[in-house]
Amino acid sequence: MPSLPLAHEKWFVDDPGAFHADWGFALSGPSLALIAAVAVVALVWHIVGGRMPRPELPFLEPLGRLAPWIPRLLGVHLGVSLLSLAVQNAYLAPNLPLHDVPGGAAIAFAEGLLGVWFVTGVWLRPAGLVTLLLGPLAALLAGPVAMLEAVDLLGIALFLVVLPPSRDRYGAVDPPPETAALAIFALRVCAGLALVVLAFSEKFANPALAREFIGNYPTCSTCSTCSASRSAATPSSAWPGPSSCCSACC
Repeated sequence: MPSLPLAHEKWFVDDPGAFHADWGFALSGPSLALIAAVAVVALVWHIVGGRMPRPELPFLEPLGRLAPWIPRLLGVHLGVSLLSLAVQNAYLAPNLPLHDVPGGAAIAFAEGLLGVWFVTGVWLRPAGLVTLLLGPLAALLAGPVAMLEAVDLLGIALFLVVLPPSRDRYGAVDPPPETAALAIFALRVCAGLALVVLAFSEKFANPALAREFIGNYPTCSTCSTCSASRSAATPSSAWPGPSSCCSACC
């Protein structure tokens, strides 16, 4: 059995482009009810959470001491991610290979250079601006959906454009509240948008891809009966469809 992946479905399925969108499942009654329920929960939490003391989880309060170094840590995170993708000859996500793209080697090399730049922590505002240009290029190479699936990385770049690390105290910053709020808002929007797009592109609007992924990695299924009953020899047409089993793990 393959090991348990901790990433997106498209990263672990051969030829994810072979699985096309099926909006019939997303627009079915149970799916629409689930989407509406999630929207209601999110709205309620937005209203209630704004009136709660910060942080909402008190045991996380000691982590607040790291706040001045968040831009520096995010820069390292983005740099390591870009370096890893460059080594894999992939663009913004492992499921976007550059093997057959004209100039793919040059793109991967530039991606790796950007990764090194972010790790150094020096002049990260221009590095973030350059990285933001990767988004439109991803849309040209693989389409707008692929770009939106990786917009969380671009969100980190946007955060660093608004609030880059300083050159003192190992990159620590003490920004005005308005600047910090704007940077955090940009990061939240991009991360949330990526999750919403992935929820549809890999699950609600692509149940065939979800079934293929669960077939390869049954331990990721939230439905234990489906995971236990399906064996490698069972044809995909014989096991329960998306309405019976959900792949909401990755």
